Amino acid sequence: MIGSTKGHLFLRVNEGTKEKPSFAQESVDIRSGKATIANTCSDCIPSVVDWDGDGLFDLVSGGGSGGVYWMRNTGKKGAPAFADPRPIVEPRTGERGTLRDPTWPGNGTQACVTDFDGDGDLDVLVGDFNSDDSRGDGPRELHGWVWLFRRK
Repeated sequence: MIGSTKGHLFLRVNEGTKEKPSFAQESVDIRSGKATIANTCSDCIPSVVDWDGDGLFDLVSGGGSGGVYWMRNTGKKGAPAFADPRPIVEPRTGERGTLRDPTWPGNGTQACVTDFDGDGDLDVLVGDFNSDDSRGDGPRELHGWVWLFRRK
Protein backbone atom coordinates (compact mmCIF):
# COMPACT_ATOMS: atom_id res chain seq x y z
CA MET A 1 0.00 0.00 0.00
CA ILE A 2 1.42 3.37 -1.03
CA GLY A 3 0.15 6.84 -0.06
CA SER A 4 0.88 10.09 -1.84
CA THR A 5 1.15 13.75 -0.90
CA LYS A 6 -2.05 14.40 -2.87
CA GLY A 7 -3.96 11.81 -0.83
CA HIS A 8 -4.14 9.07 -3.41
CA LEU A 9 -3.73 5.46 -2.32
CA PHE A 10 -2.17 2.82 -4.51
CA LEU A 11 -1.54 -0.88 -4.20
CA ARG A 12 1.51 -2.59 -5.66
CA VAL A 13 0.56 -6.25 -5.93
CA ASN A 14 3.13 -8.86 -4.91
CA GLU A 15 3.17 -11.18 -7.91
CA GLY A 16 5.77 -13.36 -6.24
CA THR A 17 5.67 -15.20 -2.91
CA LYS A 18 6.29 -14.28 0.73
CA GLU A 19 9.76 -15.77 0.43
CA LYS A 20 10.55 -14.21 -2.96
CA PRO A 21 8.49 -11.03 -3.41
CA SER A 22 8.22 -9.58 -6.89
CA PHE A 23 6.09 -6.47 -7.16
CA ALA A 24 4.05 -5.41 -10.18
CA GLN A 25 5.42 -2.60 -12.32
CA GLU A 26 2.16 -0.63 -12.12
CA SER A 27 0.11 0.51 -9.16
CA VAL A 28 -3.61 -0.08 -8.73
CA ASP A 29 -5.60 3.00 -7.67
CA ILE A 30 -7.51 2.43 -4.41
CA ARG A 31 -10.75 4.37 -3.93
CA SER A 32 -12.83 4.97 -0.83
CA GLY A 33 -16.60 5.42 -0.89
CA LYS A 34 -18.05 8.54 -2.47
CA ALA A 35 -15.45 10.95 -1.09
CA THR A 36 -12.03 10.97 -2.62
CA ILE A 37 -9.39 10.11 -0.11
CA ALA A 38 -7.42 13.12 -1.36
CA ASN A 39 -10.02 15.52 0.08
CA THR A 40 -9.56 14.08 3.55
CA CYS A 41 -6.15 12.49 3.78
CA SER A 42 -3.63 14.50 1.78
CA ASP A 43 -0.08 13.46 2.67
CA CYS A 44 -1.37 10.02 3.61
CA ILE A 45 0.73 7.10 4.73
CA PRO A 46 -1.81 4.34 5.28
CA SER A 47 -1.67 1.60 7.87
CA VAL A 48 -3.30 -1.66 6.86
CA VAL A 49 -5.06 -3.04 9.94
CA ASP A 50 -8.31 -4.72 10.98
CA TRP A 51 -9.57 -1.70 12.94
CA ASP A 52 -13.09 -3.02 13.61
CA GLY A 53 -12.16 -6.68 14.23
CA ASP A 54 -14.36 -8.11 11.46
CA GLY A 55 -11.56 -10.16 9.86
CA LEU A 56 -11.10 -7.78 6.90
CA PHE A 57 -8.21 -5.35 6.58
CA ASP A 58 -9.13 -1.68 6.85
CA LEU A 59 -7.07 1.44 6.15
CA VAL A 60 -6.10 4.06 8.75
CA SER A 61 -4.24 7.21 7.75
CA GLY A 62 -3.31 10.64 9.03
CA GLY A 63 -3.62 13.68 6.80
CA GLY A 64 -2.08 16.97 5.79
CA SER A 65 -4.62 19.07 7.68
CA GLY A 66 -4.50 16.87 10.79
CA GLY A 67 -6.71 14.15 12.12
CA VAL A 68 -6.63 10.40 11.62
CA TYR A 69 -9.11 8.65 9.35
CA TRP A 70 -10.47 5.10 9.14
CA MET A 71 -11.59 3.66 5.83
CA ARG A 72 -13.63 0.57 6.70
CA ASN A 73 -13.34 -2.40 4.37
CA THR A 74 -16.93 -3.09 3.31
CA GLY A 75 -15.93 -5.68 0.73
CA LYS A 76 -14.98 -9.28 1.30
CA LYS A 77 -11.76 -11.30 1.44
CA GLY A 78 -10.02 -11.03 -1.91
CA ALA A 79 -12.28 -8.18 -3.05
CA PRO A 80 -11.82 -5.18 -0.74
CA ALA A 81 -13.98 -2.06 -1.00
CA PHE A 82 -13.58 0.92 1.29
CA ALA A 83 -16.16 3.21 2.88
CA ASP A 84 -15.81 6.98 3.03
CA PRO A 85 -13.04 8.16 5.39
CA ARG A 86 -14.33 8.59 8.95
CA PRO A 87 -12.32 10.48 11.57
CA ILE A 88 -11.12 8.48 14.56
CA VAL A 89 -9.03 11.44 15.74
CA GLU A 90 -10.70 14.71 14.78
CA PRO A 91 -8.59 17.18 12.77
CA ARG A 92 -7.37 20.35 14.43
CA THR A 93 -9.79 23.24 14.67
CA GLY A 94 -9.13 26.95 15.11
CA GLU A 95 -6.13 27.51 17.36
CA ARG A 96 -6.34 23.98 18.82
CA GLY A 97 -3.50 22.00 17.29
CA THR A 98 -1.29 25.04 16.64
CA LEU A 99 1.81 26.23 18.48
CA ARG A 100 -0.40 28.78 20.26
CA ASP A 101 -2.64 25.97 21.60
CA PRO A 102 -0.72 22.68 21.39
CA THR A 103 -3.42 20.60 23.08
CA TRP A 104 -4.21 18.53 19.99
CA PRO A 105 -2.34 17.14 16.97
CA GLY A 106 -1.48 19.74 14.35
CA ASN A 107 -0.90 19.33 10.62
CA GLY A 108 0.77 16.54 8.69
CA THR A 109 -0.40 13.77 10.98
CA GLN A 110 0.96 10.28 10.50
CA ALA A 111 -0.63 7.37 12.32
CA CYS A 112 0.77 4.12 13.63
CA VAL A 113 -1.84 1.60 14.78
CA THR A 114 -0.70 -0.84 17.47
CA ASP A 115 -1.73 -2.28 20.82
CA PHE A 116 0.50 0.22 22.62
CA ASP A 117 -0.64 -0.56 26.17
CA GLY A 118 -0.99 -4.34 25.75
CA ASP A 119 -4.67 -4.47 26.71
CA GLY A 120 -5.79 -6.37 23.60
CA ASP A 121 -7.25 -3.49 21.57
CA LEU A 122 -5.68 -1.22 18.98
CA ASP A 123 -4.43 2.24 19.92
CA VAL A 124 -3.15 5.02 17.67
CA LEU A 125 0.18 6.83 17.91
CA VAL A 126 0.02 10.09 15.97
CA GLY A 127 2.97 12.21 14.91
CA ASP A 128 2.41 15.76 13.70
CA PHE A 129 4.15 18.82 12.31
CA ASN A 130 3.60 22.41 13.27
CA SER A 131 5.15 25.70 12.26
CA ASP A 132 4.58 29.30 13.22
CA ASP A 133 5.89 32.27 11.30
CA SER A 134 3.42 34.75 12.78
CA ARG A 135 6.20 36.75 14.40
CA GLY A 136 7.50 37.68 10.96
CA ASP A 137 10.84 38.83 12.41
CA GLY A 138 12.96 35.76 12.06
CA PRO A 139 13.05 32.07 11.37
CA ARG A 140 9.88 30.09 11.57
CA GLU A 141 9.37 28.06 14.76
CA LEU A 142 8.99 24.37 13.93
CA HIS A 143 7.78 21.64 16.22
CA GLY A 144 6.38 18.14 16.13
CA TRP A 145 4.82 16.00 18.81
CA VAL A 146 3.83 12.37 19.19
CA TRP A 147 0.37 11.76 20.62
CA LEU A 148 -1.09 8.55 22.05
CA PHE A 149 -4.79 7.87 21.69
CA ARG A 150 -5.81 4.81 23.70
CA ARG A 151 -8.83 2.96 22.44
CA LYS A 152 -11.76 2.76 24.83
